[in-house]
Amino acid sequence: MIRVNAFLGEDEAAWERRRQSIEGARRHGDSWATAVMQAETGAFLLLLGRFDEAMSVLDHARRHALEHTDPSILAVEPDYVEACVRNGELARARVALAEFELRADRVPTAWARHTVARCRALVSEGEEALTLFREAAETAADTVSPVEQARTLLCFGERLRRLGRRTDARSWLQRTVVLAQESGAIALAGRAGQELGAAGGPVPPTTRLADLTDAEQRIATLVASGRRNREIATELFVSVRTVEAHLGRIFRKLGIRSRTELTGIVVTGLDDDGGPPGSGQA
Repeated sequence: MIRVNAFLGEDEAAWERRRQSIEGARRHGDSWATAVMQAETGAFLLLLGRFDEAMSVLDHARRHALEHTDPSILAVEPDYVEACVRNGELARARVALAEFELRADRVPTAWARHTVARCRALVSEGEEALTLFREAAETAADTVSPVEQARTLLCFGERLRRLGRRTDARSWLQRTVVLAQESGAIALAGRAGQELGAAGGPVPPTTRLADLTDAEQRIATLVASGRRNREIATELFVSVRTVEAHLGRIFRKLGIRSRTELTGIVVTGLDDDGGPPGSGQA
């Protein structure tokens, strides 16, 4: 499904390759492939918080998608509405929602009904928004995938926090983190964990690790196992300087200064099967 890879946490190098693929699809006049890849890229930018870029890319994806009837491309619509809202373009978001509602009527699925409901909450304000979010969140478990549920709970928790309802926000955001982690949506769990921290809740170790790329997670795991930089470089077939550069980025992302602190985070963040968060993910 469109967007899934973004929430599983592909790193930026993978998305740079995707950008190059978009350019190739454009050159060959393949509007369907262009729409699909732009939709995925837009979802990734949205997850990174690069809302202006996400809105632009998703707008292009919508225009290409209009040339096709494949319902899977409809997934770009709720992402575009959310990008507009997060970019402060509320009027634009409401116009996009009206267009989405018309298209969703032609694809009467549980997913379409749920994402329309989430978008209605996103474009609303105050108590009305909270009521709509609560209705969407409470019916999500029986209608859509865990990843879509987690997205809705995240939006609800964010809105509660912004309206000063921090206790309620923490409750919904904690549910979001658990649901996203159980679904393997590592990047989404990371976003939810950051929002939970902003609401005054504890930041789960696994969501801190979720901020790392796949390569950084591998190096963090090797450090926690006691390997030194030269041993890691040999095992991964890279230079010691590359390992050092990765470690520098890992320390900055996690806000730590030592290998001991890193080991503690990795060990605390182990999954039940003994592997690091995100292990086994493509």
